[in-house]
Amino acid sequence: MAKQRLVIADDEPAILSGLVELYPWDDMGFEIVGAFNNGKQVLEFLECNKIDILLTDIRMPIIDGLEIARYAQEKGIKVVILSAYTEFEYAKTAIAFGVRDYLVKPVGYKELNETFYRLRMEHACQLLRNVDLQISDVAKLLGYTTVGNFSRAYQNFYGESPKEFRERPEYPGYYEEIVGRVKKHVDNRPDIATLETAAEEVGFSPSHLSRMFSMYSDMTFSEYLQNCRMQMAEKLLAQGKSAEDAAFCVGYDSLQFFNAALKKYRGRPK
Repeated sequence: MAKQRLVIADDEPAILSGLVELYPWDDMGFEIVGAFNNGKQVLEFLECNKIDILLTDIRMPIIDGLEIARYAQEKGIKVVILSAYTEFEYAKTAIAFGVRDYLVKPVGYKELNETFYRLRMEHACQLLRNVDLQISDVAKLLGYTTVGNFSRAYQNFYGESPKEFRERPEYPGYYEEIVGRVKKHVDNRPDIATLETAAEEVGFSPSHLSRMFSMYSDMTFSEYLQNCRMQMAEKLLAQGKSAEDAAFCVGYDSLQFFNAALKKYRGRPK
């Protein structure tokens, strides 16, 4: 099993070069497999290659970052976006679509490190679920020089050691029960529910919960959340609410993106 495969996209050459060269990706357990300066190049690459994470500017030529993020989400790729202060509302809409995080330009080393350290730790959970890997193997894949360093980092982040994580009891129906709890969490407040809040509710990492939900449900978490939001929106519209009010109530800041999501929902196979 290789390191996490990462694609970086930004239309500003200096920023793209800085992101690629100035951060110790390899030491953090990431492998850069592509760097692009327009959205068309990114989509063409994603169509032919498997990656784990996409770091992209939200404003990209030819095809914008939000469209790229939608496509990446459908393929199960974790997305982190870059945006300017003036694009804050645009960025919030992207978060509503399931984007993992957004970083405001000019992005500093600390902010980049915090985001990708979290993704690194989430990946640790996924790797620890693989019984064919020793904890030492997991540490090496994540870029740690010793098992002790990895174990201390994991303990500080999650409050339990990698060994304790692996010893969690998993009884028959365990994952189905977790999916039920997640669905209830989303059903209660689809307007503010996210993968992160659901993961916190059940004590999983977001990345592990996302994969587990897909395995033990008939849809992805993002699809379930979107369906719940659209069902709530349909009820509000039937009660006479305006499209603007319905959009706001289900977590959309942009009427344009709300209308697009509603149209897609209404046109889905029954």
